[in-house]
Parts: sequence; C-alpha cells; structure tokens
Amino acid sequence: MSLLEIRDLCIHYPGADRPAVDGLSFALAAGESVGLVGESGSGKTQTALAVLGLLPDQARVSGRMRFDGKDLAGPGAHASLRARRIGMVFQDPLAALNPYLTVAEQLGLVLRRHRLATRREARQRVIDMLERIGLPDPPRQARAYPRELSGGMRQRVMIAAALAAGPDLLIADEPTTALDVTVQAQILTLLRDLRRDTGIALLLITHDLGIVAGNCERLVVVDRGRMLETGTTKDVFARPGHARSAELLRAARDDAQKAPDMMSSERRPLLGIHGVGVRYSESGRGAIWGRRQLAAVRDLSVRLRPGETLGIVGESGSGKTSLARAVLGLVQEMSGSVSFLGRTLPARLEDRDKGLRRHLQLVFQNPGSSLNPAMTAYDCVAEPLKVHAPELAGAEQRARVMRMLERVGLDPGLEARYPHELSGGQAQRVAIARALIANPSVLICDEAVASLDATVRQGILRLLADEQRRTALAILFISHDLHVVRQFSHRVLVMYMGRLVELAETSSLFERPQHPYTRALIDSIPVVDPDVAPADASIEGEAPRMPGDLPGCAFEPRCRYAVDRCSAERPELSAGAGNRVACHRAGELELGARR
Repeated sequence: MSLLEIRDLCIHYPGADRPAVDGLSFALAAGESVGLVGESGSGKTQTALAVLGLLPDQARVSGRMRFDGKDLAGPGAHASLRARRIGMVFQDPLAALNPYLTVAEQLGLVLRRHRLATRREARQRVIDMLERIGLPDPPRQARAYPRELSGGMRQRVMIAAALAAGPDLLIADEPTTALDVTVQAQILTLLRDLRRDTGIALLLITHDLGIVAGNCERLVVVDRGRMLETGTTKDVFARPGHARSAELLRAARDDAQKAPDMMSSERRPLLGIHGVGVRYSESGRGAIWGRRQLAAVRDLSVRLRPGETLGIVGESGSGKTSLARAVLGLVQEMSGSVSFLGRTLPARLEDRDKGLRRHLQLVFQNPGSSLNPAMTAYDCVAEPLKVHAPELAGAEQRARVMRMLERVGLDPGLEARYPHELSGGQAQRVAIARALIANPSVLICDEAVASLDATVRQGILRLLADEQRRTALAILFISHDLHVVRQFSHRVLVMYMGRLVELAETSSLFERPQHPYTRALIDSIPVVDPDVAPADASIEGEAPRMPGDLPGCAFEPRCRYAVDRCSAERPELSAGAGNRVACHRAGELELGARR
C-alpha cells in the first residue's frame, strides 16, 4: 500500500482562469524518494500545501488524498498528521521560522506540543538535533534568532524542525533554491544521510532536474497543474514521454554546455579594475568607538575586454556584489580605482557625468524589486532615454522603446502592463531592455537569472548572447550557478572572502582548476544524469562573513590540502595574463575534472 496517494486532485481559486492543480494523480511508497518537477506556476507547492491542509480558505479542493490509508479530507486529519507523521521544509526558512523566538524555543515547542519531551528535557533534545543536522556550534546556535543565522544554517534548522517528531514523510519544497552551490551540496548530502539512517520517505519539489537526478528514484513532471508523465528517474531522463518533459531536460542539459568562444578579437581593455578594496563601517558589539570596519573586497584587479563575458563566482559574502557596486560607484569606502577605456572613473556615481553613467548599466536579480511598480513596462524602458537622450521627440522615443521591446522578445501588447502583471521572465526582459536602451558598453548582471526556471533562463541567456554578438557588449556576470557560468562566460573569476583566488578561461578552469576552493565549487554542481552517483559535499561549513585580516590563506580552515605554510603565510596571486591562482600548492596538486 502506498504511504501517500493522490487521485484526481483539483485546486481552484475564485476568479482564476484555470485551476492551480488540475486532475493530478500520483503515489509515493514508504521509504521512497519522488521528485515533483515543474516550472513556476505548475502547481507543485499548491499540491504540498493541500497534503498538509495549509491551503487558504478560499481554495476549492476536490479529488482524493490518503496518507497511510487515512483519508486526508476527514475532520481533524491534518492536525493529527502534520509534523507528527508528515514534516515540511519550506523554500524560505526566514519566512517560515518565527523571527521572535530563538531556535531552541521553536524546536522545543514542536517537541512539547507532540509530547516528545518535557520543558526541562527539550533544550538538550534540541541541541542533540542541531548537532545531528550538522550545525557547527549547537549550543550557541540554539540561543540564536533566525535572522542571526546564515541561509544554510536556517535551512538546517528548518529540516530539524520538520524531523523533530520523527515523521514518516518529509516534503521539501525547493529546499536549496536560494543557497550557494556548496551549501546546497551540504543540504542534499544531509537529506541523503537522513533517508539512509531513518528510512523516511521524501517528496522533493524542485525545478532543478540535476537535483532530481541524484536524489529521487522516481519523478512526476507537472505543467500548468496537470501531470505530464511519471516513471523512474532513469527512464524519464533516457526516454521522456512528453514534449514538455523533453524541453525541460534540454534546458537543464544546456546549462552544462561548454563555454562559448570569444566573439571579439579586440585585446584593448574596456573596463579596468585596479587594486580595488571595499570596506563597510558597521556598528555593533566589538566595534571600536561603536564602529568596526568590515572588508568585503581586498586588493582585486582584473580587466574586461569588448565582447567578453567575465563570470564572477563565490559563496555568499565573498564580495561579488560589493565588487559590482564599486565598479558602478555605489560604495562609500573604496580603495584602488576603476577605469573605462583607460580613463579613471570618479569613485562615486554622483561625481560621474551622464555620458559615463550610460556606459555602465546593471540588471538586478529580482525585477519585481528593481522595476518601479507604479510604471508600465513601456515607461520603465523609456525612462533612461529621458535621462540620456532628452532631445528625442516623442515619436522617436516611442519607436526606440518599441524596437527594444521587440529585441528582447516581448509582445508589444505587454507595454501597458505593470511589473506585477508580468511573469518573472517577462519582467526580467523589461529590466534588460531598460539597461540596453542606453546603449551601454558594459552590462553588469547580478544574479540576473537566479530566480528563473530553466527554459526561461535559457531564453534570457540567448538574448544576452545575441546582444553581445551584435554590439560587442562586455558583461560582468555574477552568479552562484556554475552550470550557467560555464555555459555563458568566456573567463571566470573566483572570489573567496573578498579576494581573487583564481582567474582563468572557462574551459581551463572547469577542466583543470588550480585552487582547492574552485575544485570544491565544481564538485558541488548537481549532475543532470541519474546514472552518476551524487557526490557528497566536498567542503563543510560556510565562509565567515567578512572577517578581519588573517596571516595565512583564508580558505585554510576548510581546505583538505592545507599544510603548515597555509596558515602562516598568505599566498600571492601568480602573475600572468592566463590562469592566475593564489595557492601555495597550485603547482603540485592534481585537481583535474573528476566527472
């Protein structure tokens, strides 16, 4: 008998033009792992909420859901099963955890509510749970509030809360989407270990087929609320039975393509970053006179040529966004300099003339936040023309905007829509059109495709590549998704705790990395192949957040190859125009591709 059985599930909201879930049916056996796969809006999360009885009151639900033979439509069914038999890991733990309770208080409440521990016993049980899920200092983290923990730590706490009552089924809704690739690998390793040790069943909701390939025995592909197909992961990957499934697989495998060839032979640097350092002043305990200096970027130099894409990778807190902000003149305390076509730029944006500002444009990660909600798509794209080309007549301005909307693949009928009326991919195309209409020479993309589904992401990347071929646009491409970086970048710059640790052409870096941190990042990438066994996380913990100066290599505490010299002496960045690496053992380690 199936542990969870769903038959002809329909979920409809008043006023919606179609059901959120439309006749979905699948089953999950005890101890089994099933991936529920589909793009945003396909009904994955709605299905999970229905199983847990967490849908809003206005949702109209029909069909049958049974758990361990018990009808979930019965009175009180969800209350007796939720947490005790079915645990849930939400996508955003910062939103799911109570911000006013410490970790110990929240997990202790779960234990006491299900009568698994007394108040006196709860604290030690919580510490034992936090140790089990791999937190580095359980007693200290038990006293912390969710906002005081990193994203990876919060997700581990969320998993601990879901497992506190010893459930038979764990539902994980995009549990690694917002995490760095190394932390993602740690979370997936944790889930595999928990399944092996406890025999718990797993319903893994995700749009990432690489994660499904290494962690699910079966998968269910859904689109627009309907099931397209189901089967073993190996069978569906080898022989997808639906065109939409094949499209999703193609998009996932396209992300793993090799690097593009350079489009321009121009060797003259367009953008120069010379010894740039960025510091932030932060008030708080331990600060001198109430303030302390935190170094986000340290003495970093690199050049960008016309028509080149430079990928910038590293974990959260490595300094990627701070470097971008320094290039754009958006930081207060900066050392070193930035040059454009050999001309040193003023450090602050307000000191740069409009002509210089036009040449450097930015695309943010979340268009929902970066686009003005009170402006239509047309007005968002037209705004830069009003600043940089005020002499244009209304008719010419409109013609340029409409041509740009067409260039980025937007239907002209969308021009009058507001950002909240657009899909994520459409809104990001508006953001790109807004950046490109000023005819920039350098485009900075800060996690610009991180929140997009695979097929939408591929469309955005094709758009940027076409623009680059057409205009020799140079792109700084910041991302934590190494699949995308490999596909889209000509060279890759790896940052760790504010420092450049490796810089190389993309194919060379992925095939023959020289720094152990680069190797660890590459090893953490999920492989879109169910025949390849998933690798366990190759490094533990997370990078410290902007620590003080260290005498040796900052990566030494997490490096499996470290020797005494690494803790005592900081490695210098090797000279040269090709591969550059900051590692004492770069010449002797064999870190070539392992898969």
